[in-house]
Amino acid sequence: METLLEPPDLRLFQNHSYQMAALDYLVALESDNFVPTYDGNMAKVVEGHLSWFDYVSDRLFAGLVL
Repeated sequence: METLLEPPDLRLFQNHSYQMAALDYLVALESDNFVPTYDGNMAKVVEGHLSWFDYVSDRLFAGLVL
């Protein structure tokens, strides 16, 4: 397991739930694997973002091949 931030660095976000959620979102997008712990809004948004990115990159790639 890799640690991105040390606990003292995370204390800056402790009382700022929106900033912590944004940090979680960015880490989820940059991760090689995304496994949600429950089917909440974050899981839906990340899965949608990743699906859209795959769709756009596939379409751009298909256009370049032609």
